[in-house]
Amino acid sequence: MSILVLTKLLAMKEMEMKNGRITIFGRSAIFLPAEMMIKLHELIEKESGEDAADRIIRDMGKEQTKGGSRKYLERKREFASMVKKVPHTGDAGMEMGRDMLKFIGMGEIDTSKVNRNPVHVILTTRNSPYAHEYLKIRGKSRKPVCHHLKGLLMGIVEGVGNVEVEANEISCMATGISSECVFEFREKINRPR
Repeated sequence: MSILVLTKLLAMKEMEMKNGRITIFGRSAIFLPAEMMIKLHELIEKESGEDAADRIIRDMGKEQTKGGSRKYLERKREFASMVKKVPHTGDAGMEMGRDMLKFIGMGEIDTSKVNRNPVHVILTTRNSPYAHEYLKIRGKSRKPVCHHLKGLLMGIVEGVGNVEVEANEISCMATGISSECVFEFREKINRPR
């Protein structure tokens, strides 16, 4: 657990641990093993198909971080003063998002590319909990498995960039082909019909 993030959240009064309950940004939080997201994906897939399961798990992650992104935008100056360096992304909001993901066990997220107009972001990690857990309990996958992490990252990119993006996991460690998971986010461009 990142002590720096914990300190920031406690200092901002955005995290509380009281009577066996944890709240972060005013929302109740729980610790959940990565295997449970994989199992949830399997259950949804069985009932509604693979595409629906991918989309639902991704959207869960997106909604999880969009709430935090909105909170960040409300208090942007205050949070920015707590993130002195922005070495990876050049944006305090993105840095806070990276810190939060690390804090909740989503690994160290690295930035390969950040373009602002139009938004095009590529993020990578060598330690996705979903890819590691999938390999451990199920073996190699025929396709990327980090739907929840993709959604978490998508929520941060959309919240900080104030745009809608398309998200793809273009490489995943769970396939056995790559040593890292790579996520690409491109701003949705409304094209005239």
